[in-house]
Order: sequence, then C-alpha cells, then structure tokens
Amino acid sequence: MKVHTVIAEMVDRHTGNRHFPGERFTPADEGQRDHLVKAGCIREGVDPAAQARDQINNDGLFDKKPAELKALAKAEKVDIKGLNETSAIVAAIREARASRSAERPDYERDSLKDLALGDASKDQLLVIAAYEQADAPEGDAATEADLIKAIEAKRSAA
Repeated sequence: MKVHTVIAEMVDRHTGNRHFPGERFTPADEGQRDHLVKAGCIREGVDPAAQARDQINNDGLFDKKPAELKALAKAEKVDIKGLNETSAIVAAIREARASRSAERPDYERDSLKDLALGDASKDQLLVIAAYEQADAPEGDAATEADLIKAIEAKRSAA
C-alpha cells in the first residue's frame, strides 16, 4: 500500500491509534484505504522527493503568517524561543505534534484489552472503543461514561 496523507483527524480501527492532519498513514488494505478516502480522512500519495525536502504543506502551516504561527505554537505549548524563521517555527510545531502522537496509547503495546475500563483514561477509552469498533462518540463529544457504556455493550454482544 502507498503512503497517504491524513487530512482529517481519524482513528485507525486496526490499531486504535489516532492520526492527525499532516501525518503520513499507510492503510492496512484496499478496503480501509477506500473507506478513509471516501470519508475524507486521507488523501492518496505523497511525493517522496517533496517529503524529503519538507515541502509538504498539507497542514497549512506555511500558509499562516508569522504572528499566527507564534500564537499557534503558544496555544499548543511548543517552545519556539529563539526561532524567527517561518520554516523553523513550522518544524518545531510539526515535531511537537509528532512527539505527542507517539505518546498516545496503543491498544496492543499498552495491553488495553486487559485494562479495567474504570481505571482507563479518556484517551485510552477512545483507543479501546476505536480498536474494538464500539459504537461510541469520538473526540471531545465523548464522555468517559459514554465510552465505557459503548465498549461494554460491544463486548457483551460479542
């Protein structure tokens, strides 16, 4: 499968990992690719040469003015002290986003199947719900109680 670009926040149902706009994503199979393209979550292809030169602007950061980038960095708690060039600020924001993405819970790595739902964080519950394909609201719309209820319903139906 080819590498795709995430254009809307999504959760990979195969791994339970959350992906954000601008990240690279390789679908597990054609069915997943077709579903995510149709849902508007991913866009096909990334020019490897452009990616290597960091000329991709799928997240729109290079479209922002320096003041907007600085405000965004402050809002996302990204340290940009001493950075004045747009490309350096964009790189810092992207690096911070990638780091946060790597810190997110992983269903298999973190053995979330065995975690008591009442002890799970909201982020962990979101990953469990996505991985187990529970019918639950996503993101900020979901409360921990909603997620637990949906996961328990899915597990009891299995």
